[in-house]
Amino acid sequence: AHWQQPHPAVTPQAQDFVADPTDGDRAYLVTSQLPSRVLISTDAGVTFSTLFTFANVATPTRIAVSADGNTLYAICDTRVFRSTNRGNSWQQRTDVASSSFFAGNIALVDPSDASTLYLVRNDQILVTHDGGGAWTNIAPPMTAGVEDFAIDLADPDVLWAATVSRLQHSTNRGVSWSIAQAGWTVAVTLDPHSPSTVYAGQVHGSILRPNGATWS
Repeated sequence: AHWQQPHPAVTPQAQDFVADPTDGDRAYLVTSQLPSRVLISTDAGVTFSTLFTFANVATPTRIAVSADGNTLYAICDTRVFRSTNRGNSWQQRTDVASSSFFAGNIALVDPSDASTLYLVRNDQILVTHDGGGAWTNIAPPMTAGVEDFAIDLADPDVLWAATVSRLQHSTNRGVSWSIAQAGWTVAVTLDPHSPSTVYAGQVHGSILRPNGATWS
């Protein structure tokens, strides 16, 4: 009903932000403005301050937080950083390949495992199960581009990938995929109160949800 712009000095350069799932007043923000850093708000975005500054790295493009709020990931170009103490200190993890970098990517932490992070980068879905130590590409075969990505909060084995050719569905954390709906799909999200209810947005403007074996 009512909106206000948070701290005007930093939000115009905002690259990504995420709220702490355990504390709605606590939020993290990364910007395109040097120095490379993570900003924090403890008053629901009214004010921000620098939580941590990275030395000699590009500005972060994405930030993600675990379900318990303790683990954070920051993506700085090809470099991946992790904090296990709510952002007070950070460790650099294994870089992702430069060829996979794409500015509009997505970073999501598995809701049941803070060591599992998914990075969506153009035609790749990269996953780590050891907090960024090793990475595997689990994108569906013949994927031309991943537009959006979602994890079932009630069953994290279930993944959804919206791609330029179809909506894809996995029930085993991306080991295998099936086609849920044909057509260029640009967005996918799950009802947080009923994760079996899936919504998919297609490029021509339709919003679909499953109705038994069909989509309507």
